[in-house]
Amino acid sequence: MERLIILGASALQVPLIKQASKMGYYTTVFDFNPEAIGIQYADDFYRISTIDEKQVFNQAKELKPKAILTAATDMPMRAVAYASEKLGLTSISYETAVISTDKALMAEKLASESVNSPRFIQIDNDNLNNLDVLISKLTFPVIIKPVDSSGSRGVIKVTDKSDLEQAIIYSKEYSKMGKIIIEEYIEGDEVSVEVLINDGNIFVIAITDKVTTNSPHFVELGHYQPTKFSNSIQERIKKTTIDAIKALKINSGAAHAELRIKNGKPYIIEVGARLGGDYITSHLTPLNTGVNMIEGLINIATGNNLNIKTVNKSASYAIRFIPLEQTGIFKGISNLNLITEQFKENIVETVIYPDLNSQVEYSNSSNSRLGHFVLVAKNRNELEEIFNNIVGKLSIEIES
Repeated sequence: MERLIILGASALQVPLIKQASKMGYYTTVFDFNPEAIGIQYADDFYRISTIDEKQVFNQAKELKPKAILTAATDMPMRAVAYASEKLGLTSISYETAVISTDKALMAEKLASESVNSPRFIQIDNDNLNNLDVLISKLTFPVIIKPVDSSGSRGVIKVTDKSDLEQAIIYSKEYSKMGKIIIEEYIEGDEVSVEVLINDGNIFVIAITDKVTTNSPHFVELGHYQPTKFSNSIQERIKKTTIDAIKALKINSGAAHAELRIKNGKPYIIEVGARLGGDYITSHLTPLNTGVNMIEGLINIATGNNLNIKTVNKSASYAIRFIPLEQTGIFKGISNLNLITEQFKENIVETVIYPDLNSQVEYSNSSNSRLGHFVLVAKNRNELEEIFNNIVGKLSIEIES
């Protein structure tokens, strides 16, 4: 039985582990957390950090896998590429992995290749004293974010120069490198694009519309497919995404691009050289398009045929997150069963994240969630109405 090594065993990796097993592979997971939820679904487990490139390589060299994979996480892609490159396995190059997981390097590469993207500056300890000169190159409002963080952690919008210093301090706390990027804020709707790439051939699978909190932190609240945008704007979104993927030299695997649309013009915000998170590629995209992107990723990595056939469905689909609005002890949602029964025609899946009587903490990031609903309805307006009804009726109990 051929072995696949999967970096990470969190909830976001579980669909990848299960799919690999379903396809007949022996699954080995690396994770530093010995209690990670995905371990129970794998054939074996090694306690190895997913960002320890050399240890991942050394262990993989002994295990001789068919491929090394991860899903929905950024920094482990460096270890995937590092080990795969040395072992002659299919993957993006290590250089591409580094650029795709450093927002400053990514922005520089996109700008050098004339891809539509915001103007930016990079700030670190070496040039912080020149902030006044550097910031004069940009127009407010701006977005400040760590170069090496994800899930909206450390992201903040600044509308006035007087608030810049405190915002930089806040954002740098979320960067292990101690570096941040400041971009001009692009006003407009946000979308993501889900992509598979096989030997340089780029397949755009779906465009996802995002719902986020308002400024200053823009935490993601939900995702919708199919997109609301016209065919002509969709084509512009696809072209800009493909331009970015080519500029970053993502020639194998998957890509998850995030864009904002201003006056009909798409701007690349960032691109991950991996499958999209937030259950977009594991849940939402297969429902909407019929394409199993996780199966596709495995087939690309293992050299098997990639067979993509999208299906145009008449329904609309959404993943909507249950917001966590306070810190305390989670005591449950007393009427959850009644609500799921009431909306059983529209609820595809319900997942509550924290255990009963566990500590939950409010934050300005994607960690501030109690769970999610996967929903289906005839159209977008009906989806919104259903979710608002559900959230309005939930009896969430949190002890302060």
